[in-house]
Amino acid sequence: MRHWGIALYLVSLVMQFTSIVLALYLFSKVRTYKLAYACLILALSLMMFERVDPLIECCVFGAFNTPHVVISSIVSILLLVGTLGIKNIIQLSEKQREKLEKISKTDYLTGVASRLEVHERIEQEFQRSFRTGHPVSLLMIDIDHFKHVNDTYGHPVGDQVLRGLTDICRINLRDIDVMGRVGGEEFLVVLPETDAEGAFDVAERLRLNVAKHVCAKAVGCEIKIQISIGISTFYPQLVSGGNLHQLMKEYVGRSDEAMYQAKQAGRNQTQLWHE
Repeated sequence: MRHWGIALYLVSLVMQFTSIVLALYLFSKVRTYKLAYACLILALSLMMFERVDPLIECCVFGAFNTPHVVISSIVSILLLVGTLGIKNIIQLSEKQREKLEKISKTDYLTGVASRLEVHERIEQEFQRSFRTGHPVSLLMIDIDHFKHVNDTYGHPVGDQVLRGLTDICRINLRDIDVMGRVGGEEFLVVLPETDAEGAFDVAERLRLNVAKHVCAKAVGCEIKIQISIGISTFYPQLVSGGNLHQLMKEYVGRSDEAMYQAKQAGRNQTQLWHE
């Protein structure tokens, strides 16, 4: 009986220790509720003493309480199972969080940055621009007569056009450039360390490449499109400072105004923002 009691106490100790290790692992992984996990670790650690004292008595004196050793083993098993369950829940929660984070940063249809993400990237580039003194340019791109594409060929073909446009643009942009979808057929491109002249060259290259490549295929025909582009350029030397979010909105608005100037001038062209 003595050996049976020692064995049960040892099993209980091992499971209790395993629960503590798992709780420590959870504490290192979670971003919130760290105090709750710290309390859990402390409670499990203190409960270890309830396992050690009876084990010592059993080993030295050969005496043990049968109900106590059985209940201790059951409690340790339940604690271990519960801690494993919490671990699984946290891992699932982290996967869901990463998935939601990716969804929030990526446009579901085209795979480019979402509106929120591209706006955040603009603020980051403006902040970097203040440090480096290098300009940042924004391109607002709009597909000419996109409604006609949807009305003529249907929305699935329209979706193909949007994906085709982004594929062409990504091929012609640098790795440091960021492209995001900010409207139905409107896209915003962030060009770090690029002045107005350089941005105009990039915009024209995009416009010409889009015009000559097939963006989508419908029954019996290939679809090519044209785009209008507006440019605004942020020069940190001309700005005394201010709220990055407000600056972002101002320069996005400027590129949008320039794009509408391109539309009014006949479409399929690039316009620099000017007052």
